[in-house]
Amino acid sequence: MHSTSTDSTSKNDLLTMKDVSAFLPNRPDVSTIWRWTRRGVLAPDGTRIRLKTLRAGRTPLIRRTDLDAFLAACAGVPAERGSSERLRKVELEAESMGV
Repeated sequence: MHSTSTDSTSKNDLLTMKDVSAFLPNRPDVSTIWRWTRRGVLAPDGTRIRLKTLRAGRTPLIRRTDLDAFLAACAGVPAERGSSERLRKVELEAESMGV
């Protein structure tokens, strides 16, 4: 069962994407939460960090512990610049060359 109260979430709670949105301080849109589960966030090393989900029928659910792990992993990740992966690759190459 998932918690509908964002003030009383425990580590074992299952959250809907709407619950996750309400739980986070900047209240990102549900489409952002969905994107985090599908495309993830690009890390500086070029890997993708994805928010893990479970399914209850057709409803995707997120464990509070998985949300905490995702947020911790993203803490040092700069904001993604649109869909400009090529730009990020060039930046990584420049960093490796010492530029």
